[in-house]
Amino acid sequence: MRIILLAFLVFIFFAFPSYAGGSYGLVKVESLKMLSSIDYILVVAPVKNDDAYKTPYMGECEKFEVHGTYGWLKGSWISHFLPWMPEITFRENHLQALQKLKQYVGKDKPLQFGFMGSGFKILDEKNPCVVESKALELYEDGAIYSYYYQI
Repeated sequence: MRIILLAFLVFIFFAFPSYAGGSYGLVKVESLKMLSSIDYILVVAPVKNDDAYKTPYMGECEKFEVHGTYGWLKGSWISHFLPWMPEITFRENHLQALQKLKQYVGKDKPLQFGFMGSGFKILDEKNPCVVESKALELYEDGAIYSYYYQI
C-alpha cells in the first residue's frame, strides 16, 4: 500500500510542470477592444526606462498586444480532482481588472502590468509581442497580472 501511495504522490508532484513567480513592467494602455464581457484585445506600450527591469515578454516590444479571455487555465483541470488546490483568479476579479484597464486607456499615466508563472502564450514565434492570456487578476496594490497556466 505504501508503494502505491508513494507512486501516486510522485505522479502528482512530478508529472505536472510548475510555473511559479512572475514579473511586471510599467505600461501605458493604448487601446482596449472588448469583444464580449470577458474577451478583449489589449494593446500596451511598455514604458522605456534604461534602469528598469525588462520583462521576458514585453522587454523588447514597442507595442505589446494581448488577446485575452477568462477561461480554464492550462493545467487547471488537476485542481478539480485535488480540492485543496484553490482557483487562482475568479471571474469577478478578471472583470475588475478589465475595468481598471479601461480607466487607463489613452491616459499618460503608467500602470503596473505583468504576468504570473508563464502568464502568456506567444501566438506567433516570429512576432513575440502578440500573446494570449487566460485570465487577469487585479492585485490590491493596483497591479494587473495575466495568467495562462495554473501555478
